Amino acid sequence: MKIYKRTDDLWAEWGFEGENSPVISVVGAGGKTSLIRALSAGLNDRKIRHIIMTTTHMWPMDFGPYGFQAGPIGTDGKVGSPEEDEIQMILQRKVPVLIESDGSKGLPCKAPEAWEPVLLRETTHVCGVLGASCLGKPVGEICHRPDKVADILECGCDHLLTGEDLALLASDRRGLRKNVDISWNYRVILNQVDDTEILAQAASVEKILGEKGIRAYLTSLK
Repeated sequence: MKIYKRTDDLWAEWGFEGENSPVISVVGAGGKTSLIRALSAGLNDRKIRHIIMTTTHMWPMDFGPYGFQAGPIGTDGKVGSPEEDEIQMILQRKVPVLIESDGSKGLPCKAPEAWEPVLLRETTHVCGVLGASCLGKPVGEICHRPDKVADILECGCDHLLTGEDLALLASDRRGLRKNVDISWNYRVILNQVDDTEILAQAASVEKILGEKGIRAYLTSLK
């Protein structure tokens, strides 16, 4: 049985210490904002200035003393994408940039629509997030864009999600790897692994992805 080690420092665990100015795009469902918050916390601990933004929409967040959230706030209270010239100015600053690159309506599982995700060509890393709380639940009830999920899994909306399903959604080019350039570093974050029962199921997803050459991490980003 694999022994998992605990860490509160994702920045170091993922080997970003040697990266001067990674552009990290976060896609998927079930913890995108929580992941960005955790990465931002690691940068704040190191007193590294960084920028948080979205290419779609995201809620305002606490970014700490060394972070800055870029983008206009709309009438719905959400932060929108900066204009193209501002994005280029952000990238020219050569600081770490954390980007929320699609939406999920608060659900733990999804597949992208035709216009999703919105990834900048300057991206260096893509983190595909899925929430383990969707395991054993029906596609039609627990997924954002359930028709897209059903297409990839070749199932109906009453199908109960399995670990194999999540591994397929995370690795398929119609799923979370959509629009991900081969030169970018792609990794999967299976979040909401909040107890030992879910850990056993999540470990099977990690194993399948590892056999496909994709590094996966199990997290509980509460």
